[in-house]
Amino acid sequence: MKQIAITAPYKIGLLNVPKPKPEPDQILTKTLVTGVSIGTELIDYRGAMEKLPEKWKKVHPYAFPQLPGYENVGEVVEVGKKVKDIEVGDRVVHCGYHAEYCVVPRREALPVCEKLPDAVSDEDATLSILGTTAIWAVHRAELEYGDNVVVQGDGCVGILTAMHAMQAGTEKVILVGNHPGKLAIARKAGIKTTICRKDKDWQQQVIAETNGLGADVVIECVGSSTEPTSAVPEACEIVRQRGKIVIAGDHMAGQPDLIFLGDPHFKELTFIVSRAMGNGSHHPFLMDSLNQVQEYNYVHWTTSGLFKQVVKMIADGRLKVHPLITHRFKCAQVAEAFKRIDAKREDFVQVLLTDW
Repeated sequence: MKQIAITAPYKIGLLNVPKPKPEPDQILTKTLVTGVSIGTELIDYRGAMEKLPEKWKKVHPYAFPQLPGYENVGEVVEVGKKVKDIEVGDRVVHCGYHAEYCVVPRREALPVCEKLPDAVSDEDATLSILGTTAIWAVHRAELEYGDNVVVQGDGCVGILTAMHAMQAGTEKVILVGNHPGKLAIARKAGIKTTICRKDKDWQQQVIAETNGLGADVVIECVGSSTEPTSAVPEACEIVRQRGKIVIAGDHMAGQPDLIFLGDPHFKELTFIVSRAMGNGSHHPFLMDSLNQVQEYNYVHWTTSGLFKQVVKMIADGRLKVHPLITHRFKCAQVAEAFKRIDAKREDFVQVLLTDW
């Protein structure tokens, strides 16, 4: 079968590998479409892991070849004996490899899988993975009715977070980003207020849009993979007195020194960190336990619960994600796709790989 592999920095292509066999508690899917995380997967493509701190690399051993993959939509072609509620012929979305066939769940990654209703297209379903990271950031923010919210970052997670925040009873949601083209895409998806960070007065624009007070909550969705950013210190500047800052970006490359004697101290700011996909993510056995506890109403939002909610919101039309799909490539064109994404000359948001 076909599987995409990164064999060295900036070297990516299709391999021919054996088709996997599902274990009794797994299913086998035939891929219909996959989505590329242009942040996370580009780290592997660039070989940027080698630039990360030694402490990080000890926790996450890294070597080539890397088998990338993030968002997979497929048709179930085989079901293990222990699997319930999923049948051959069902369409499902899961966190899977860029490969012709996938077993679900992946033991080493996110064991999330959800059947797709007819109202959700294959393409739109790919946004549910990153949509789960976004909805968890909104949960972590504990938004109050009437809050003015700023979301930093005009990538997929930033736009999806702003879309979720608009569903949470907020007064105004402002998306701040560096790319006018991506901000235009966000407006097509329903984000009413956008500000370009390249404007010299962008911070003053935020203050003006928030009644001169600053944002009640800033959700930072910028992150940093190879180079530190100024996103978190800037969040401190545009948030109001006693406001909240939710750090949803993964800052593997670190942050510039955040001096707590400045805005964080005098404004009495609250900092909250929001991990990708919520309770249980990246811990398959923990997630299984949490899902069992959730059935008894002791835990509300596990990763699986968030994932189901996002799929339902796409089906209901509350999340109009289709405008975020900006590029489509055949899987055989993956080298061209990653080269163009890395060049940063186009406004990539959600990139799909098709023709599996």
